[in-house]
Amino acid sequence: MGTRALVVGGALPESYAEQLSANRRLCIAVAELARTGRPVVAEGAGLLWLARELDGLPMCGVLDAVGVSRDGLVVGYREATAQTDSVVAASGTVVVGHKEHRAVLTPRAGQRPAWSWDGGTPEGFVWRNVHASQLTLHWAGHPATAARVVAAASEPAVEAVPAQTPVVPA
Repeated sequence: MGTRALVVGGALPESYAEQLSANRRLCIAVAELARTGRPVVAEGAGLLWLARELDGLPMCGVLDAVGVSRDGLVVGYREATAQTDSVVAASGTVVVGHKEHRAVLTPRAGQRPAWSWDGGTPEGFVWRNVHASQLTLHWAGHPATAARVVAAASEPAVEAVPAQTPVVPA
């Protein structure tokens, strides 16, 4: 039956970029999972893993974005509003999540952003059943999220199609 969904929870340390990049087989499998429409939820630094690269190292290539580590630390809670219907939340859903990261992503959001909050620009990426954001939710506080992911995982896979440019690293 294979993998039906992937959830990369928040707090995946950015310090493991070299090890994550070196596992090309896993990166390619994650990109393929995303292309076939399977749910892929990446929170926190998991978002960086789905990008084309992080600090010059190739990552999964699911998102057409590049991450760069920096010295400053972004940390705090956000009340966020879902900007796009996704496997995580319906558009307009309000959640509280936590951000803690050193790396920044360019662009900060895709054509279909995941979240917005007061005083901030839209953030994150929604593509097919991929939801990637540096905002980390506590799923116990948002039980509908788990139900949405399970429902999406129960759907049949679709034929792989190209994602945002490029998708699979060479």
